[in-house]
Amino acid sequence: MPSTYAHYRMGQQVRTMLDGNEKKIVEKYPQLYLIGLHGPDILFYYKPLKSNAINSIGYELHRHSGKEFFERARKVISGKNNREPYLAYTYGVLNHFALDVSCHGYIEDKINESGISHAEIEVEFDRELMIMDKKNPITQSLVRHIIPSEENAKVISEF
Repeated sequence: MPSTYAHYRMGQQVRTMLDGNEKKIVEKYPQLYLIGLHGPDILFYYKPLKSNAINSIGYELHRHSGKEFFERARKVISGKNNREPYLAYTYGVLNHFALDVSCHGYIEDKINESGISHAEIEVEFDRELMIMDKKNPITQSLVRHIIPSEENAKVISEF
């Protein structure tokens, strides 16, 4: 639904509102939270110019309900002694899911009214948000906050 910048922006806004244990977890594992903000979209970033086995998984995951992911997440998290990194990632994914669900109807209506593609609407929305935030849409890095590492991959792979 919304694209890269919109998900990052919402995640940053939510992050400032956190308190208690959730805030501590996100502060302790910011990389996992930030990656989680992209949900299954993160798989679209792998060789994005053509279809491949990795980005196809991202499209497939979008056909499933969020309930499936969160039920799996509950099982993964409940089986861990150190739940915090898994919670940080899940908090990010929860943000992703909330924004997608909130925008889904609006975007579908705009597609039907205008004939403009889903991707065009997402990109234009990101551009508008960057302009509102006084960022240059041409030069703004949209992925600088995504830090891949083996440690992060080990956590995420369990979902």
